[in-house]
Amino acid sequence: MTCDNSREGLLYIFFKFVALLNLHSVIAYFRAFLCPTRNSNYMPYSALTIANQILKKAKQDGQELSNMKLQKLLYIANGLYLAKSGTPLIEDPIEVWPYGPVVREVYHRFKTYGNKEIPVSNDIPEIDLDIDSRDAIEFALEISKRVSAIQLSNWTHKEGAPWTEARKKDEQIISNKSMEEFFSPFKNYNFAGGAG
Repeated sequence: MTCDNSREGLLYIFFKFVALLNLHSVIAYFRAFLCPTRNSNYMPYSALTIANQILKKAKQDGQELSNMKLQKLLYIANGLYLAKSGTPLIEDPIEVWPYGPVVREVYHRFKTYGNKEIPVSNDIPEIDLDIDSRDAIEFALEISKRVSAIQLSNWTHKEGAPWTEARKKDEQIISNKSMEEFFSPFKNYNFAGGAG
């Protein structure tokens, strides 16, 4: 069979592979091939948009998030995304505040909730995230199921962490490079089955 249309050709190849190989591995391969994560025209998302996506997914999972925990999850999701793609998930800088990494706009948007649960915001536009963005959010939320906001805070403050290193150097912004390096050991981790 020959196909003039590349999409038809890809589907033909897909079904040939399915007949020969394990369906699960073939689907994973084609998802990566047909849905590339980001291209050179990629622009990071606004931090408020990603924060709202995190809040929405947390609510679906039955998790309550405070502003402190949301800040840590943004930091983790952005770090993992950087490690996987070399580009940031969010366009806003992650600042070095006295008690940890903070995205200023997100903090001020939700500070009225204090340490109470933040509801999903209906006035922040809904977007369709790419698979790597969703995976980064899922990774962060899986971690938050296992540890408290205080434990997350302690982890962001540990020796060698980007916030700690930036603070030692009196930097105001955590660099993408330091986050990418710090999170690189986690880039192949899959919570369903451990390291991938």
